[in-house]
Amino acid sequence: MAFNKSKNVEAAQKLLNQGKVAQAIAEYQQILKYEPRDQVTLMTIGELYIRQGETFQAIDYFERLAQIFVGDGFLTKASPFTNGSPSWRPRKSGRSKSLPTSMFSKA
Repeated sequence: MAFNKSKNVEAAQKLLNQGKVAQAIAEYQQILKYEPRDQVTLMTIGELYIRQGETFQAIDYFERLAQIFVGDGFLTKASPFTNGSPSWRPRKSGRSKSLPTSMFSKA
């Protein structure tokens, strides 16, 4: 079966309309198997995990998105995901992930 991104997006939207967020996330993750740098899909999955209260899962997708921005030379787009303490980042101690500062140094 050939990959058809629009069918995956339609299926995910239908699931969201039915309140099936976890299944919609799975549908969006199928897109990432074929297009791992799809910025809209990464952002969407991160936002859906936030909606589910799964902040640490969301952080993984936001950091992947930030790494793409940095790799493509868009530091200002990456900064909301890497600077300070955004409102979506959990405040309790525990798992702490951050992007390496070497990503931001000019060579």
